[in-house]
Amino acid sequence: MKKDSPFTAWALIVLGVLLLLNQIGLFEPSRPNIIMLGSLFLGLILLNKGRHHPQRHGILGGSFFVLFALTLFLMKRGLFAVDDTLGSGLLLIDLGLANIIYFISKPEKLSNLTWGLIFAAAGTPFVLIYMKLVPLWLLEDIIVTYWPVLLILFGLGLLGESLRRRRVQGA
Repeated sequence: MKKDSPFTAWALIVLGVLLLLNQIGLFEPSRPNIIMLGSLFLGLILLNKGRHHPQRHGILGGSFFVLFALTLFLMKRGLFAVDDTLGSGLLLIDLGLANIIYFISKPEKLSNLTWGLIFAAAGTPFVLIYMKLVPLWLLEDIIVTYWPVLLILFGLGLLGESLRRRRVQGA
């Protein structure tokens, strides 16, 4: 770690603010709150690192942790129920959205768009079943019929990545 790194200063400021909020009754240091805030701060740190890095390292992890913290916040506020089925689906959707955000920040990484769509597609049935928006039997029929679309998406992603590499090497 660099000598002039402001990490210690920021850590003390954040800790002081959290303790002050606890003293005046606006923040309770429970395990879910600590995980939520820890994910948010870790995500913001990684996003900041990725913003300044030429290869955008940190954008994928940072956006995932921020989205995960947002999901926990919405669960805590009662907009989403705290349930394993719903939580698993939302976690996969968060991972998919993080991959799509990384693709937006670095469009030459087509595989991230592919993985983003695959993760989001894998998480969506969990949410649809939990919210009772689609009957289970209908969702099973859709998955049994259309699962090869995931193979097609993955193949298109690999093909696009290969074509992009060939074009970059040829230039």
